[in-house]
Amino acid sequence: IYLAFNLWRKAFSLAQSAREIFESAKMPWETAQLLLNEAVALLNLDSSELALGKLQQARRLFTQAGFEHWQAVVDFCEAQSYWRLQEYERATNSAQQAYAIFQKFGLTRRLVQCETLLGQIAFANGQIESAATHFAAAQASAGPYELPAVTYRYHIGWARVHRLRGKFEEAYSHYEQALTFIEQQQTKIGAEDYKTAFLNDKIEIYEEFIQFCLDQKRAETREMAFAVFERAKLIVQSAEQTLEWRDGMGRRNERIQAKNQANESELDGQIRQLRRELNRYYTQFHTPEANFATVADATRLNKMIVQCEQQLSELLDTQRHLDLAAANGASITSTNLTTIQADLPPTTLLLEYFVTNEQVTIFCVEHNRFAVYQAPVTVDQLLDLWQLLNFQIGKFHLGAYFRERHQRLLQNSIDEVLGQLYTLLIAPFSELLQDCEQIVVAPHHVLYNLPFHAFFNGEKYLLETHDVVYTQSASFHHVVRQSLANKSLRPGLILGLSDMFIEQAEEEAVAIAEVFPGAELRLGVDATTDLMLHNEYPRAFMHLATHGVFRTDNSLFSALKLADGWLTLQELKDVSCTAPLITLSACDSGRSETLLGDKLIGFYQSFFNAGAQSVVASLWALDDQVAIETMKAFYKAVENGDAVHHALRNAQLQLMSSRRHPYYWAPFMLVGNPDLTISQRGTTDDTL
Repeated sequence: IYLAFNLWRKAFSLAQSAREIFESAKMPWETAQLLLNEAVALLNLDSSELALGKLQQARRLFTQAGFEHWQAVVDFCEAQSYWRLQEYERATNSAQQAYAIFQKFGLTRRLVQCETLLGQIAFANGQIESAATHFAAAQASAGPYELPAVTYRYHIGWARVHRLRGKFEEAYSHYEQALTFIEQQQTKIGAEDYKTAFLNDKIEIYEEFIQFCLDQKRAETREMAFAVFERAKLIVQSAEQTLEWRDGMGRRNERIQAKNQANESELDGQIRQLRRELNRYYTQFHTPEANFATVADATRLNKMIVQCEQQLSELLDTQRHLDLAAANGASITSTNLTTIQADLPPTTLLLEYFVTNEQVTIFCVEHNRFAVYQAPVTVDQLLDLWQLLNFQIGKFHLGAYFRERHQRLLQNSIDEVLGQLYTLLIAPFSELLQDCEQIVVAPHHVLYNLPFHAFFNGEKYLLETHDVVYTQSASFHHVVRQSLANKSLRPGLILGLSDMFIEQAEEEAVAIAEVFPGAELRLGVDATTDLMLHNEYPRAFMHLATHGVFRTDNSLFSALKLADGWLTLQELKDVSCTAPLITLSACDSGRSETLLGDKLIGFYQSFFNAGAQSVVASLWALDDQVAIETMKAFYKAVENGDAVHHALRNAQLQLMSSRRHPYYWAPFMLVGNPDLTISQRGTTDDTL
């Protein structure tokens, strides 16, 4: 299973452990099989030399046992290793040896694999016509058989051959067929993280297809590139999320309710116990009084946390095996450009960024216009600027005296960084800004953690001239804007944590409750995880004034602190009902990690999966007093009937008038439906 889903490290570890047992029991065939599995895992971990060593051991055992077919499998794997090492002659010889034996036994799938590999080797060696011959043979050998795991590879090979031949139609057709086969396989996988792992070696095909369309430099091929990019985002983000949005979250709620009603198994009990242990360790580690006697004490606690997280991950992985049969098999369909444009207001500009190693492509979508711009900036340059921005923000943790003494220098330094980002990512299409009022940003790759609304043109920040909101993709923006509000909503829920890290959290919660007196207010020990995990009915809104930790080392264990423990991203997957509007007034709650392609891991993504329409989150650590001021202004505007995007922007502009440095006003961002409104009763407006 792990090899099929590209979970190479887990596959290697499991195979290695099992092999040691079979070796001790003197069972050569099973040992050879496991050596072969280890080799395949190593090969895909870019350890071809080590893989060849495992393959030699496997060959010796298969030869002794007289398994000719399995010797051929070893030949095939050796060919793959030599291909990765760019030893094309040896790769070809090994693949041909394997082919001869597979042909002898009439193994169709193996023959298709061999022909495809021979084509890939020839293509890498510059032998284009030979590659074409092998890809044609692979396609002919496949014939009527359904071999999606192999078929997409020779279609990619064909696409690359036709691309070099300058045959656009043929190349486009084969790219399209390859993606279709990939998506057919992915929809059969139930567990969301297994879907992600499965795509690990395939997302580059989408990106290659996008670049191929862009390279044609024609209007229609640019639209094709946009369509493929939307399709790629949908498949690597939560396709389940979009499908559930379209049916009102019904399937999700039914699935989670069924899970909650099931009798707790022994595995569930072990998971619950480990989570309790982790909560205790996290609390010890993040307590202000935690003055460890020695560095060794801190190291020991950190080690215990890592071990506990690893054990919990393994148990959760075991639990997820049950999800493999739960795939709904629904096809993946993104929203087309015409529909997206028709839904956009005339004064809205939607920006979809596509990042490759050497440049950034910007798809600019308006109600009656579509344009594509390119910025010659590398990923390394963007990462450098992001680190510089974090460095400038981090200076504010040096204390009030430092801020006051170096106020002008701090302002000029951050404006310089934000100015460079404006020049690279906004200036290329600056002429489009004149006719728009709202900018919807759909970031990609390294851009997710950047505050586009704070980019500086030398005179003003982007937020001063435009309303700026964020989305995961153009298709998601369309879907979330079209979603209907649930009219059976309970009053809002406001949680205020009592914590020495954020002493003003309770004060903030009380201030918001004064704006919405009908909302349920839970402070201190009453602000518990149970209110999130077992909320049977959606609320009008949820406000969490709490402590947040985003884990760059292990993002799935990022967590929000509540009175009785930490609510991790792992646990947020089990939240069945939340609210249309979620406000995460916690440090780093808007930060995300991109696992592959554009698969996002972060707090606001989890709340969207649980049914939220709009999420307000923060990109960095908040100034507590400023957070209260911002949130009071935001909720007063919301209570007066303002759409959430107007309410947040006006609160930020109001704050900017007295504290111009972006550290104060720019951490908050709005993701999702910008037009959501909340009535004076604390429920969503029925006219939404």
